[in-house]
Amino acid sequence: MSHVLMKLEGLPDANTPEERRDRLVDAAELIAGEIAEYLSLEVDEVAILALSSDRESLRFLAPRGLYNSGSTFPVSTGSVAGSVIVYKKPSIENDMSHVKNLHFFERIKTGERKPLPIQKMVSVPVVHGKDVLGIVQVCRKGATLQDAGGDFVAQDIQAMQDLVTILGSVIHRDWSEEE
Repeated sequence: MSHVLMKLEGLPDANTPEERRDRLVDAAELIAGEIAEYLSLEVDEVAILALSSDRESLRFLAPRGLYNSGSTFPVSTGSVAGSVIVYKKPSIENDMSHVKNLHFFERIKTGERKPLPIQKMVSVPVVHGKDVLGIVQVCRKGATLQDAGGDFVAQDIQAMQDLVTILGSVIHRDWSEEE
């Protein structure tokens, strides 16, 4: 974990709102890469989203392609992300075919490979103090459920927790949706 902190400390200082936003997106990409590596996933299978100050929408911070698109979506308790935000509890879904999901985002190409449907997902709230600031959603994509690989397990959430805690501090420091 210390190598992640060293990489984050190596990010440039940020004095302006634009610099803080850039540093936050760089930090989100760095943490997404670490999570992907640990879980043996592609980096575009890790999404990091920040919660708006009115707590009504989420904005992608990573992957950068989705951040650059300005994509936001409403927080709804009927969605996986909304439930994780409202209840502050992680979620594991190993069969997304029966789960309410915004499939639009699956079709956006964020890496080198062809977009594939999300088959499995683990979602973890990003918390700082008592406040939920966002969510990390890690997915396994594939043409079929079997193609997506193994199921997510509770140990995957535990493995991500230190990185998600660091992310909470970074979002708390740098996120401002007005910028």
